[in-house]
Amino acid sequence: MGHMVSMVDTFVAQLKCDVARISVAGGKMYLVIGWNASTKDDLNSQWYDGNGVARNWDYIRELVVASGETATELIASVNEYIRLCDMTMTEYLEELTSHTLPHLPPFSSSS
Repeated sequence: MGHMVSMVDTFVAQLKCDVARISVAGGKMYLVIGWNASTKDDLNSQWYDGNGVARNWDYIRELVVASGETATELIASVNEYIRLCDMTMTEYLEELTSHTLPHLPPFSSSS
């Protein structure tokens, strides 16, 4: 348990988020990160009562960013998430297209 708490603290620092947790489902670990938010700052999330008065509350905006069956796989997945976040879209597309995708035939410009 202590090892997992230490991992979560490291992930919060690495990913610059407010909170993080590891959820387990189906034998796989998922890293969920979050940021403190308020409906008063997010117009799409505001709720109004019957009198038209805005009712606001604080919440955590969460995102699942990594997964793995072991702690080592989870850490590797986090590192890949960080690597991808540091890329521009052009860099990502260049990397993606530089590999032959096994499920697609090679592209041919001839008809």
